[in-house]
Amino acid sequence: MIVKRAAAVVSRVIVIASLILSLPHDGLACSCLAPRAKKRVEGAAAAFSGKVSKVEYLDPDEERVEPRIVVTFEVYRSWKGPRDRSVVLHTVYNKWTCEGYFFKEGEEYLVFAGENRGHTAERFAPAKDTLGTSPCATKELARAEEELRELGPGRKPE
Repeated sequence: MIVKRAAAVVSRVIVIASLILSLPHDGLACSCLAPRAKKRVEGAAAAFSGKVSKVEYLDPDEERVEPRIVVTFEVYRSWKGPRDRSVVLHTVYNKWTCEGYFFKEGEEYLVFAGENRGHTAERFAPAKDTLGTSPCATKELARAEEELRELGPGRKPE
């Protein structure tokens, strides 16, 4: 009787663990206690909204690896940083850590980008003065209504 109960419990644990591991990225989100949007702009090197026009993988996209990616954005609005029509981020394709982001071509985002430093900057050498981001500093544009309202209109790129 005890063996049957133990087997049933183990079976349930395996099923639940399998379900959790199969969740999409949003199901395994990082815990973010981000300040309000205006404070995030102050701490960012660049703050902008835009559409991903290209995601270039610098490493193979293997199952247990977060590959380095270079993401090119068509900028809609900017609150800080580059005034160009495009911005390039050097980051990793986030799968399970709280680094990088899982950008998709054609999708729109609000991004608070920081300067890549130390180990992160070294990963993208010889590129210099690169920008990166994280799940806590990036949000799908369709879900960023509150932040956009707080930020105001921003400026169009030149």
